Amino acid sequence: MARGAAKGGRGKSGKTVKDLKNGKATDDYQVDIGGEGHNSAFVPSGKELAEFKQVVMDEELEIKAIMDAARLKCEGPRAAIAQAKKMMTESGYHAKELNTHIRKWKTEYKLDHIADALSEDQREHFDAIDKALGDYIDTPLGQAAQAREHAPA
Repeated sequence: MARGAAKGGRGKSGKTVKDLKNGKATDDYQVDIGGEGHNSAFVPSGKELAEFKQVVMDEELEIKAIMDAARLKCEGPRAAIAQAKKMMTESGYHAKELNTHIRKWKTEYKLDHIADALSEDQREHFDAIDKALGDYIDTPLGQAAQAREHAPA
């Protein structure tokens, strides 16, 4: 017996799928599914929606083309990394530990270059905050800031 068949196609609340599709909620209060601020007088425009869809799909296709090109461009370096990992694991290193180190190195690189995109003015403010953290040298955050300040560029 199909689920809900004993109740004539109705769920626990007594509402049918058709009720739900027509905007009736599953409780007895019949709250509009559109939620607060839903304008029941709003009539969608097929023309506007078609234009919106066209813009979105054009941009999505462009994003896909960019991602495909990047994926192809990265195949060589990714293959070289995979080969290097294979050589290391064959010589006795554990893959999980190697991958953990790779993630660590990538994160350290990102942290070392996190402020590179700042403008000169933004960089001055960033450095001032960094310097102010030096007052908190006894805290882990202050120690990290000092270590980064004295790291070779």
